[in-house]
Order: sequence, then C-alpha cells, then structure tokens
Amino acid sequence: MQIDFRKSTRFGSHILSGSRLGNIWKLATDNNFKISAHFLPKFLLTIPFAILNIPFIYLEKLLYNRKIRKTEIKSPVFILGYPRSGTTFLMYLMSKDPRFAFCRFYECMGPHVLFTFGIVLKFIASKVLPKTRPMDNLELGADVPKEEEFALGNMGIESMANAIYFPQQFSNYFDRFVLFKGDPSERKNFSKNLMWLFKKLTLKNNNKQLLLKSPFNTGRVKLLLELFPDAKFIHIHRHPYSVFSSNEKLYESVIPQVAFQEIGNAEMENHIFYTYKETMKQYFEDRKLLSKENIFEMRYDDFISQPQEILKQVYAQLNIGDYNKVELLFAEELKNYKNYQTNLHQEDELKKENVFKEWRFAYEILGYRISDK
Repeated sequence: MQIDFRKSTRFGSHILSGSRLGNIWKLATDNNFKISAHFLPKFLLTIPFAILNIPFIYLEKLLYNRKIRKTEIKSPVFILGYPRSGTTFLMYLMSKDPRFAFCRFYECMGPHVLFTFGIVLKFIASKVLPKTRPMDNLELGADVPKEEEFALGNMGIESMANAIYFPQQFSNYFDRFVLFKGDPSERKNFSKNLMWLFKKLTLKNNNKQLLLKSPFNTGRVKLLLELFPDAKFIHIHRHPYSVFSSNEKLYESVIPQVAFQEIGNAEMENHIFYTYKETMKQYFEDRKLLSKENIFEMRYDDFISQPQEILKQVYAQLNIGDYNKVELLFAEELKNYKNYQTNLHQEDELKKENVFKEWRFAYEILGYRISDK
C-alpha cells in the first residue's frame, strides 16, 4: 500500500458538508480535534455549507416529519459483502429493477434535506463528480446507487463513513459502529438514524421496497434482523487476497481525497486485516439466524461469469419478484459492461502468505485456496 498525501487537496467540496453543525462538532470532539493541518481548510469549509442547510432542515421538518413518521418500510433487501467484494456491480445491476428504490449519491450528500434541497444537490453533484470511480472505473454520478453509510455519516457519528474521514480511528469506529462494543447509546442512535433514513427514502420513492448496499452491514446482520425481521440478504464474497489487494487500491485513491487525518501505510493495512477478520467472524455467526428463504450467498467469480443466471437464482430463492419481468432490463444494462475489465493486482508472495495466515478461517469456510487466482 502506498497512500500518497501529496495528491491531497486542501480545499474543495466534501460529502460531510451535508451534515448538521452539531454532528461536525461531535466528530471533531470525538477525534480530540486531531485534524491534520493540511486538511484543516477542507474541514472548516464544511461549516458554512452546514449553516446553509439550516433553513432547509427546519423547512423539511415542518413539511414532512409527520408523513415520514407514518411511513411503513417494506422488508428491505440488503446486499452484503466486505468492501471490494463485488457489491457495487451487483447493486448497479439490481437497481435497474424498477420495483426497487435505493439511496442515490446526491441523497447521501444531504439526507436532512432530501425533499426541500434535493434537486439542488443533484445539480451540484452532477457538476462536481467525476464520470467514474477512481478505484475501479465503474460509473459515478448524482443518480447512481451509493452506500447509505455515507448518508448516515451526515446524520450522526455512528457510521463507518466517518472512519474514512478520520482513518486513525478506523478500527475503533468499526468496534463501536459495526460490532457496537461501546456505549449502548451508539447502537440506539445508529438504529434510530437508519430507520429515519429508510422511512424518508421509502416516502420519497412512493413506498417502493428498498434495495440497500453498505458493505459493513455484513457485520450488522443481527441488528438489521431486529429492525426488519423479514429482511432479505444477498452476500457476495471474493477471494480474500483479491479483497485485500483491492482494499489497498481503494484507500490509496480515496483517503487522500476525503480524509481529514493522515495515516501510515502499515497502520491502514492493519485496519484492513482486523476489520475483515472481525466482519466475517460476525457474519458467519449471524447467518445462522437466517433461513434459506432469507439469504443467498454467491461467489464474485461466478457472478461476473454468469450474472443473469445467478440473479435468476437470487430472485427465485428469496422470492423478491418475477425475474422474467426484469431479465431484459438486466441484459440491456450488462451491455454497458461487456468491455469492462476487473483491476489486476500485482501478486506479492509474502503479502499473500500474510493474508492467508490472518484470514485462513475465511478461506476455509468460503472454500478458497491460497493458490486460487
């Protein structure tokens, strides 16, 4: 891993600008104001935008809070998988099913003002976002599906999005906001914000069923079942060494752009080792709570080699709709990826051995060998 902070910008827009002033203050105090001097201007720029949000936040409360409280959430479909396991490609395809609603990029930018300022945020996002994601060249834009984790990061500190902004806290935030090992109030706040966001998304999308993708939900299955007993889960997994290598590329490209702290390469690698191990251990325990009708597990390699066949199985096993009605939509979308090439990662034999040593249990349970490509 080679995180190069020389590529970082001191100024510029940041997704945290869609937060409340109180949340920005809580994040700063939770990190003991440990913000790298280079990133201080970027952090301070979130404040005037948060101030700009205030009248729209109160207007939205006045006009929509009663409707939001009354909204019922249909059993959501959660796409699971540790980051860089193939969740985004799966989400992009399934989001083409018009029966589903999902969290869009611009909605993550301003979850407090979806109804009153959303159209402006959509316009801004369409102008400032690049055409593709830096880590894998998949499509990016204001309307594409985005992890609701980033919306939650603008609603409270209880989100792994904030672990990317403050990477020195990465494993600590994971323990507190994925495994919920800390103050019980943090679990309660996370659940409250999650329910409110899902109600808003449901109302905004005419009561459609939600399709959601947040990789760290892979370690929160038990909590999600408590909130949504009839929820459906789709877990996609990938060869552990590919996951590790792809996470290195992810954080090399993302952290210099969105973090407010610098972090060493070895330290970030340790965060990857720890959070994958604990995420998968928790998932393997939690999946015992699920019946066959509520969980579908797939290999990334199987999915990319025969996506339509796998999705047909998903729809049948989870009973989430008539696949025949969306087959042509998926086929049309897949044409956009016919020339897409997955990133190739240079193999480092020593690192390969270390990954196997650290995550051997996952290799064995998921059926991978160290020699697999």
